[in-house]
Formats: sequence, C-alpha cells, structure tokens
Amino acid sequence: FLIIPELYGIINGTEGQFFDIPTPGRQNSAGFLEMIEDIQFSAERGFFDAPFDLTLNTNTVGASIYYTTDGTMPSETNGTPYTEPIPITTTTTFRAVAIKESYLSTDVDTHTYVFLDHVLTQTGAGFPTTWGNYVTGAMVGQSVPADYEMDQEVVTDPRYEGRLKDDLLAIPTISLVADSRDLFDLVDGIYVNSWMTGRAWERPVSVEMFDGNGQTMFQVNAGLRIHGGASRYPSWSAKHNFRLLFKREYGPTKLKYPLFGEDATDEFDTLILRLPGVGDTWSGPIWGSNWVSYLNDQWVIDTQRDLGSLASHTSWAHLYVNGLYWGLYRPIERPNAAFAASYL
Repeated sequence: FLIIPELYGIINGTEGQFFDIPTPGRQNSAGFLEMIEDIQFSAERGFFDAPFDLTLNTNTVGASIYYTTDGTMPSETNGTPYTEPIPITTTTTFRAVAIKESYLSTDVDTHTYVFLDHVLTQTGAGFPTTWGNYVTGAMVGQSVPADYEMDQEVVTDPRYEGRLKDDLLAIPTISLVADSRDLFDLVDGIYVNSWMTGRAWERPVSVEMFDGNGQTMFQVNAGLRIHGGASRYPSWSAKHNFRLLFKREYGPTKLKYPLFGEDATDEFDTLILRLPGVGDTWSGPIWGSNWVSYLNDQWVIDTQRDLGSLASHTSWAHLYVNGLYWGLYRPIERPNAAFAASYL
C-alpha cells in the first residue's frame, strides 16, 4: 500500500468568519466577523424639482458611513463622515459606503439626483476647460475646447422651451459616475486620451439607469472605456462613445436586466453607449452637419433584424456623466462571442 502524507491546518476557537474572495486550494484571505447591512437612503435616485434633506442609515450597530459628491470612491480616508441629514439642492452624484473594523464593508452605493431646472442651465463649472490636445487634423497640438453647456438658444426657443423637461423624462436615463481624474486627467484620463485603447485605458464606473418616474431599472459597478474608430478623435467627433464591461473586479460579471425587451437576451458581459454615429449627429465633422439624421445606423440595424437576420438590439437613453447632461445615446449590444452565443 501507499502512504501519502497530508498536512492539516487547525485553528483554535469557534467564532466563524466570512470570506469575500474564494481561494480554492489556497490559503484563505483575511476573514470578517459579519457583513455590514446595506445603507438605506431616504430618497431614491431620480428626478427632483425641490431641495430635500438626505438621510442615511445602516442597521449594523457601530458602522460608520462615509460619502462623496465628486464622483470619487468614499472610504475612511476619502470623503465625509455622515453625521446628520445632508441638504441636496442641485443635481448631485452621491456615493456612500458603510465601514466597521473586522466587518465586511458594504458595496459603494451610488445615487444620482437630477434637478431638471439646473440641467437646462448647466455650465460645467468646476470641470476642466479643455479635453487634451488634437492629435490629428489641421489643429494638431492645439487644445480641444471642452463643451458642457446646455445651448441657451435651444432652451429659450419658443418651439422647445415648454417641452424640454418632458423630453428629458420621455426615455430612460443613464448616469455614469466616476472619479473625474479617470475621465479628464491629461495623463490618465480616458476622455482626453480618447484615441487610446485596451485594458490600460479602462476605469471603474458606477452605472445607474432609471425611468422618467425615477424608478430604478438597475445600478451596477463596471469598467468604462472609450469605444469607436474615427469617432475617438476630437477632430472627427466632439463627443465619444463609451463601452461598459462587467467584471468581477468591479462588481457582477454580467448585467442581468431585460434592457431590450422580451425578444433579446437579459444577460450582458459588455454594452456600448453609442452616439447615433459619426456624421449622424452635430458632433461629427462640420462638413457633414448638413445631412445629420440621428437615424442612419438605427435604421440599418432595425431593417436587418426585421428581414430575419442577426443584428444587435438597441434603444435610446439620455446620458449623464458625473451629473452633467451628456446627450442622447444608444445602449447597444456589442456583437462579440457572448452575443453570438445568446442568439445562435
């Protein structure tokens, strides 16, 4: 017979612990006595027309809550300790976490509170005034001017001013919340280095989606990249597409939500937030602005599907980035291997 030595590790004590990271076949990581109960918000994400006081609570005795309103991740070393109700008076991206020694912290909760009166007069105060430099075209090396303002010629136009708020509520809203430096830092920001690609140019982001009544559709933490080809270059497009990637390092590995209705899958490992297309919107090259339609790509996709062929599902949403209205975007499936596995 064969004798096989085996080594066992024995720990004295009967107090159980939780482990947040599986380590099969390897030494356990640090354990936690308990998991902190989720933070309760007195107001859910959505739309507001009057200031209010926000209160936070967790049922875990002794846990401390920290929050931020600048897009950064709250922690014991970053953010403000919650001690009393917080007045919310304008569009606010609110992030909070509950922490207690030897306990597993809560996930960072993100709630975006949108005040449409303020959206219609937004200026981008406090945000960078430039988005890096042009790297192609006749203006190589010159600064790309940032543009955050809501065009007051449109806002005050009698044809539109009475309906703009209703229009902003007519389709779902997506709110992206991230550390501003991850977007606009001249060295590391993905928006000002929009032509850069790959894993090194992926940043953590909170993604919220809610309807015009403020009903939450989902909130998930994910990875964020710039997406596209020519549209990555400021000389071609003043605005850029985004790509969301659902990975364990940020949160769930899949978004599970029936985003495109009953005829489409309800699980996604990635999604694109797409402008209607270079040349399809005002943000494309100036020489193409006279034939802008917003519909070319959408029409082709819908037609291909209606003819019985495989095509990505898509919809429409208003996009906000760190509380600023960013425009009309299309959530759309990326036709990768997972997409094919869902439909073939």
